[in-house]
Amino acid sequence: MCAIFGSFDRSMFEVLHEANKERGNFASSMVTIGLEDVYIGKFEGNIDFDKVRYSSDFCYVTGHVQAPTSSMREWSYDTSHPFESLSWIVSHNGVLTNESEIKKHYVPYVVNPVIQH
Repeated sequence: MCAIFGSFDRSMFEVLHEANKERGNFASSMVTIGLEDVYIGKFEGNIDFDKVRYSSDFCYVTGHVQAPTSSMREWSYDTSHPFESLSWIVSHNGVLTNESEIKKHYVPYVVNPVIQH
């Protein structure tokens, strides 16, 4: 079981994180969106708020706590939420079992920029 939550207030975000830890403590994440920057933090286990530094101008913050999706899984930054693609930052609740089918349908529509040397 996982949870996704958010707030406009740092204290409330920490309360929400604490309230949802039992839904998954395999991995946690937070995304702060400010006036001039975006911060994405992904953590093994729970967020240690004594070590996380918020941008002083953040407008809102979202979080995700994740339970492991298999018994053999090891924590990795790359496989933890949120995922970034183009201009999207996405967390989801659930297990994708049809990833190959989704890629067949949608990947041809994604335009990759050409890198010029």
